[in-house]
Amino acid sequence: MFKSLNRGVSAPIAIIIIVVCAVLVGGIVVWQYYGIPKEEEKTQEEIPADEIAEKEQDCIDSGGTVSTSVCCKTTDDFPNLCFIGPCGCSLENSHEVKICDCGPDKCFDGNGCVPREISEEPYIEVLSPNGGEIFEEGQDILITWISEEVNNVYIHAYYYDENNNKGNPEEFSFNSGECRLTYEPVSAATGRYITGGSSRCGKMPAGNRIKIEVSGQAIDIKDQSDDYFSIVIAD
Repeated sequence: MFKSLNRGVSAPIAIIIIVVCAVLVGGIVVWQYYGIPKEEEKTQEEIPADEIAEKEQDCIDSGGTVSTSVCCKTTDDFPNLCFIGPCGCSLENSHEVKICDCGPDKCFDGNGCVPREISEEPYIEVLSPNGGEIFEEGQDILITWISEEVNNVYIHAYYYDENNNKGNPEEFSFNSGECRLTYEPVSAATGRYITGGSSRCGKMPAGNRIKIEVSGQAIDIKDQSDDYFSIVIAD
């Protein structure tokens, strides 16, 4: 071949032909090389969907019902509802996901419906707001909790001063920094309550150091937000 090139084609032209051929061959190799990861990425994207389908079938096979619920943004479809907290975030930090409803006596553990562990003693645990959240004044706030062996609950919001004492600042018209959100008891089993304008202090006013307290009819069965959340005046 090169002898033929030497006879009929000048050296510069021969070099150009060789370079073009090398570029074409190299381009094909690069295309094949980078094409393989793309196929792998496509396969990886399909894996979660397969897992979701499997969990959905596990839910049905174990006697559960597939439904939807508002859960934390970090929560994927079919979360482990035997743990505390996957669906206990505020509305702004939540999105809709598929869940497995196993009924009142069971919970979905990620693989199927299993008997729910029942605490020997009654308790309440506030899930949200649990500290650090910022809401706008007049905004509806989702309050969530879990409980065992408690029939009804009452819900209060407490405003604290800089010394961590329940106070009665001048801008608060309610008693000693206490805002009673429910007049009538709420079923503990619902696990959620959305604030409105019908509470003792109407829509919850602005404040920087607020905690929610959910209490049972027994005085010693109650729980508060772990830390303060805030309500700010809307722009």
